[in-house]
Order: sequence, then C-alpha cells, then structure tokens
Amino acid sequence: MRFEMMYLILAGIIMGSLIIGENGANETTAETLTTSQLGLNAVAIANSFIERATSTTLAFDEYTIGNPVRPNQSDSTGGLDKLSTPGRDAGETSQALYDDVDDFNGMDTMITVSSIGKFHIHTRVTYYDPAAGSPTLTKTWFKQFVVSVTDTVPGSTTHNFQFNGQQAQIQKNVILSYYKFLQ
Repeated sequence: MRFEMMYLILAGIIMGSLIIGENGANETTAETLTTSQLGLNAVAIANSFIERATSTTLAFDEYTIGNPVRPNQSDSTGGLDKLSTPGRDAGETSQALYDDVDDFNGMDTMITVSSIGKFHIHTRVTYYDPAAGSPTLTKTWFKQFVVSVTDTVPGSTTHNFQFNGQQAQIQKNVILSYYKFLQ
C-alpha cells in the first residue's frame, strides 16, 4: 500500500511536470507566431512606402519637375533640393499631394493595423554617392530612400516586436537614380 501511494505521488509529479512543460512550449509558439506576424506586417509597411517613393507619379526632385534633364546631358546638380531641410513643400499636407521623393524626407507617422497594433514609420532621403557606396552631403543624381518601421510610439517602454529582448526594427532602403525617373 505504501509503495502504491509513492507511485501515485511520483506519477502526479511527472504528469504535472509534463503539463507545465507543454504549456511553456505552447506559450513560446504563440510568442513566435505573434513576432512573425508583427515582422511580416512591418516588412509589408516598409515595402509599401518604398513603392510609393519609387512610383512613376513622383519626380526625382522638385527641380526636375520643371527642368527635365536628359541622360548624357551635362547638367549641374546645383538646382537640386537641399536635403538638409527635411520634408514637404508648402501645401503638401498629405502623401497624396507629394510631387517628388524628397517630400518623404523626415516623415514620422503612425499606422494602425487592426488586430496587430500600431507601427511607427520614419523615412529619410539623402543624396547617395555610388562610387563610395554611401550617403553624401554633396548633391548627386542619386538618392537613398530609407524607411524604418517599429511597433510602438517612440519613447514607449512597451515593445511587442522584439528580438533577443530588444525592440526590433525593420529598415529597408533603395537607391534611386534620376535616370530611372525619365523612363
């Protein structure tokens, strides 16, 4: 009788350990699925901003709207926008009114995805030196468009989209050439 009671207690302990382990595995799977869903949405949002910036409806620069430059024509970059002054031109109160890529420079916005949460989007446009392979302060016929996506309001301590315990961020960029806009 004593051994039966000990076997019964031991079986209960083993069964409890298995149940707790299974619950932990289910919780980890749910966290992984949530993180994956957040990541996929963040990538989709970043891609949509890149598609907007590279659409054929936007000009390369405010200067090139009224002053088209043809390939192989030696034209000075002097008239191009200064990217040290970020953002939209006067009257461009929404993305629907943007007329050139530079209008995205310095944009900060929030997007809410139903059943997922809020995403913070920050965009940056810089001139790009293809020979150096990096952004430059010198005006060129190349620009780098960068979009960063995180899952919370800046300064918030709550982060649903994490990697190794740190807030995760999706950052995508594309190099734009003026000549692409002529086609």
